[in-house]
Amino acid sequence: MNSNCTAYSLYMSVFPVYNYDVTSRTVNANDGAGPHTWNYNYTGYGTGTGTLANYLPTYQTIVTDPLGNDAVHTMSDLGTVCVNVYETEVEKYSGSYTSGTALSKAMTSYSTTPDPYGLAIYASGSVMNVVPLSITTTDVPSGLTFQTVKSYDAGIPLPPTGLMSGPQQNAIYGDVIQQSEYDYGSGSPGALLRQTNTSYMALNGPNSSSYLANNLLDLPYTVQTLDGSSSQKALTTYVYDESGYVANSGTFYGSLTTVKKWLNTGGSVASHTFYNGMGMPTQTQDPNNNATTMTYQCSGAFPNQVTNALNKTMVYGYDCNTGLLKSVQDPNDADAGRPGTTYSYDSSGNMTGTSYPDGGSASKNYNNYAIPLSITTTTAAAPDPSIVNNVVYDGLGRVMQSQVTSTTQNIIYADTTYDSVGRTSASLSAAHRRSDPPRNLLGNKPAKSDQASGSEAPVSSDPRTIYEGRRKQVNDSRGH
Repeated sequence: MNSNCTAYSLYMSVFPVYNYDVTSRTVNANDGAGPHTWNYNYTGYGTGTGTLANYLPTYQTIVTDPLGNDAVHTMSDLGTVCVNVYETEVEKYSGSYTSGTALSKAMTSYSTTPDPYGLAIYASGSVMNVVPLSITTTDVPSGLTFQTVKSYDAGIPLPPTGLMSGPQQNAIYGDVIQQSEYDYGSGSPGALLRQTNTSYMALNGPNSSSYLANNLLDLPYTVQTLDGSSSQKALTTYVYDESGYVANSGTFYGSLTTVKKWLNTGGSVASHTFYNGMGMPTQTQDPNNNATTMTYQCSGAFPNQVTNALNKTMVYGYDCNTGLLKSVQDPNDADAGRPGTTYSYDSSGNMTGTSYPDGGSASKNYNNYAIPLSITTTTAAAPDPSIVNNVVYDGLGRVMQSQVTSTTQNIIYADTTYDSVGRTSASLSAAHRRSDPPRNLLGNKPAKSDQASGSEAPVSSDPRTIYEGRRKQVNDSRGH
């Protein structure tokens, strides 16, 4: 959003204007494709001459991606100009918004209440309790439209003070108590598909005042799902901090102890969780009373042993200083007297080695963290040659190339390229003879002369992806 809005208060007669407008953003992934730039243009903003009359009730920010596609973000003042500004519409285009093809439109309406302190702090007309009421999304080419509608808690009355200049209002907590989802319709939303009703521990659950006092506002108590005919399809009840399941009875920390699910055949099933004094789960019980128990290490910070209902135990070993997993012993290891799988790390906390219980191992080399980053993984395969796989990443952490270099005759490459907005545009897999010069990391296929000399085995896959608006076409190596 453009910030060319007036900053003002009761104590200022001159309204200063601050401009922090982003006009462009350039990203270079160091993948050989060069930098890509997003441009930002603003329309409808005021001139900043110090009077609110110069600021229009709606503003637009046009974002143009590197491919020349526009997204138009409309910001609207829901109350006082430049105080209650929210995004109310987003339109996406293939090409320019003035001459291209409209793809989608998302419109958001909001619920508001007058701010009783507005006149004293800002100006008349300011609002509060601003929450999205409905989101209507249209696929422009087809005209199909769907909608989501939400309603919220009633809140609590604001205390009257000397600053209150309007009628007393309730301040809501922002909890969604009902959400209705409507099917696609032609030009307008279709029939109701699903309605979800949610109640909350702090508002309606047992010991609600304690959860409210602890600011645990978003803990669900019941979640009910209805279909379009108001027929119940699901009902889940959540209960917290029950005596007998927590070590400190009478505390209200939000530890989930019971989950009860309604059955459409009648009745319900429940699962339970027990906690120690540090709030960590020590046992879970499924609806058939099958128990899984947990013990901890490092002063209770990390799991040590997890034993299932068949009395089979997983044993974990952690470095208490770094929190890194050092070993895992599964029940098969324990029965065979093996230590399990162990892990080693470098000083940056990145895994450098894995030792398996059968004597196998794998190591990782980060190649001094040179740019572009490449990670070489060597998996022991005695008596056969070790499997060596080198993965090269671009500056955004995306895989550019995978090289399997352990074969006797060929190096197997798998290349991936991306378009200027980050979508996969092509991938290529091929075998390259070891006797040939090294492959150009950022190149695609070798020159025709190389192909003619037989230095590259037949391409196994070369799908290329074409994006056209919402349409995506993937072509194989034969152009199909």
